[in-house]
Amino acid sequence: MDWILAAIASAIGFAGVGILDKIVIERHSPSPRTFMIFAGALQLPGSLIPMAFVGFESYSAINILIAGGSGVLIGVSLLLMFLALRYQDASVVASVYQTAPVFVAIIAVIFLKESLTVLQWIAILLTVAGAVLISLKRTGVGFGSLGVWFFVMIAASVFFGAGLSLTKAALNEMSFWNVFAYRGIGTAIPLMLLPITRDTIKESLLFVKNLKGLSIVIFSEAILAFAALWFTTIAIDNSPVALATAIMSTRPLFAVIFGAILSLNYIRVLDEPLDRSSITQRSFAVVMIIVGVSGISLL
Repeated sequence: MDWILAAIASAIGFAGVGILDKIVIERHSPSPRTFMIFAGALQLPGSLIPMAFVGFESYSAINILIAGGSGVLIGVSLLLMFLALRYQDASVVASVYQTAPVFVAIIAVIFLKESLTVLQWIAILLTVAGAVLISLKRTGVGFGSLGVWFFVMIAASVFFGAGLSLTKAALNEMSFWNVFAYRGIGTAIPLMLLPITRDTIKESLLFVKNLKGLSIVIFSEAILAFAALWFTTIAIDNSPVALATAIMSTRPLFAVIFGAILSLNYIRVLDEPLDRSSITQRSFAVVMIIVGVSGISLL
C-alpha cells in the first residue's frame, strides 16, 4: 500500500475515533478515568491476536524496550487527550493533538542531529500559532484566555510525537508485527494502570452493563483504532517519520467535518459550535496547522 494513502487513512480513522470517544466520555462513561481503563484493555486483543499467527521473534532487550517505550509514551499521550476531550470540543482536541509533527522535528534535531531549514522553522511557528488560535475561546467581546487545557493538549502532542519517533526507531530494527505488538502492550499499561482506583473499579462494573456505551467503545478502540494504528505503522515503516506525520496531520480537517455533520440540527449527536465566527476561526486555524506541519517536511 502507498504510504501516503495509508497516512490519509490513518488520519480519517483517528478523526472518527476522536469523535466516538467524545460521545462515550460525555454520555456513557461514568468518568474519563473509567473510559481510559477500557480503552487500554482494548489495545491488547488487537496487539496480541496477530502474534498467534506470526509469533514473537528474538530481539535484544533494548529493541524491545524501544518498541514498548513508544507505546508507553503514546499511552500517556492518550491519557491526556481523553481528559481534554471531557472539557473541549473534539475538533479542537484533534487539531492541537496533531501538532505532534512539530515535536517530531524538534526531537530529530536534538537527538538525531538532523537539521531544519529556516522555512521549516517558520512552518513550526505557523503550526503552533494555528494550535493557539483553534484553542482560543470565543466570548461576547472577543477571544478569551487559552486555559490550562491547551497546555494539557500540547503535552499530549509532545508525548505522541516522541512515541512516533521511537516507533520509527524500533521499525528500523524489528519486524512490523512485533513492533505493533510491543507498542500495543506499552500503550495499554498507562491507560489501564494509572487511572485505577476503588471508584473506577466500581464504575467499570457499572459501565459493562451499559451495552450502548460498551458497544461504541469496543468499535472505536478495538476495531477503528486498530485499523488506524495499522495504517499509521505502515506509513511510518515505509517513509521518513516526519513526512508520514505531516500527512497524518490532515486529521483535524476530518475531525471538523465529522463534528460539523454530527452537530447538524436534524442529527444533533454532538454540540460543536456551528456559528459563522466559530467555523471561520477553526477553518483558518486548521489551514494554518496543515500548512505548517506539511511545511516542516516538504519545504
